Amino acid sequence: MQSLLTGVERIVYIVKEENLRLWAAKYCALGGRIIGQRADIDTPASVTRALRRVIIEFPEFEIELQAGVNGTQDSSLVAEVQKFGEHCLSRVMLRVEWAGEHIQKFRAMYDTLSMWEHAPALHDKIKLVSRNPQRLWNEDAQQAASLKRVDHLTFPVPVDQMDSRRAFWEALGGEAQEVKTVGTYPADKMILQGIFFNKGVPGKEFGIALVAGIDGKEELSQLTKFLRANGPDQVQHVAYDVGDMAVFCSHFTTIGGNLLAEPIVAPDGAVQAFGWPYSGRNAAVGQYPEFLAHKIGKGVNFQQVSLDELHAMVKNASKRKPRQLFSNCPPPSRARTQP
Repeated sequence: MQSLLTGVERIVYIVKEENLRLWAAKYCALGGRIIGQRADIDTPASVTRALRRVIIEFPEFEIELQAGVNGTQDSSLVAEVQKFGEHCLSRVMLRVEWAGEHIQKFRAMYDTLSMWEHAPALHDKIKLVSRNPQRLWNEDAQQAASLKRVDHLTFPVPVDQMDSRRAFWEALGGEAQEVKTVGTYPADKMILQGIFFNKGVPGKEFGIALVAGIDGKEELSQLTKFLRANGPDQVQHVAYDVGDMAVFCSHFTTIGGNLLAEPIVAPDGAVQAFGWPYSGRNAAVGQYPEFLAHKIGKGVNFQQVSLDELHAMVKNASKRKPRQLFSNCPPPSRARTQP
């Protein structure tokens, strides 16, 4: 089944105003390019222009960096960074094909979903945009871009809310994978619900991973710690398709990038790597990126073996001194770092 949702159009992150240039430079170093007048980061901010932002384009999606200005109307963004840490995810814009006879019904359904009254944070987090961008990337530029597209988003949820969140994504046209329970230790077990959009359709395939932690008698699961630190309906990580993992890792390390561990190979041949949290928060509670390289002919999938390994990575990393995604990026935020 093909959904009217055709991919992730833009990820919006909030950063500190003084670090806006630095984060923009990092994404440009990963092959992105700043676009539009809204990327003018030299214009002095004022009370009437309290929001500063830069939009970086990649071959199949965009990243928007926003920074609030202290003492102005948008100082709420400053508070958000203080709460969640530097480079926290604010919003996900999903691309929608508005053409077709069912679009009015879809629009009405989306606006009146009963989910919204139970999950206001999710309503603020997910936005639909109607765009058919004509991004002018030649083959060489596409190959040079380290981040090609968004493969999937991962949302930690409480166990008792798994069914309602699955129903939400199914209402938007997603197809639910069989539920899996992964992990080996009582406090490391989790329930995984993978949801696919446009499975097998090149250029329009992406996924949503819902994960719920199973607490042990004496220890909370990593996902419960994340929910307690960040609240409900927050994205834990965004997974980016990087094309060739060896090429990506070589370049990533040259610009100061830090991975939680060596890349792992999933049963279907996909290669996965995970970065340290953007802000230097504890690995169990911070937001971090995933990097993916699919085997030719294979698409979005959620593998039990690789999830077990990721769980072990985060567990080990959470016991170590927190590091940042980039060694030469801003100093760690003063946001909470303990799970």
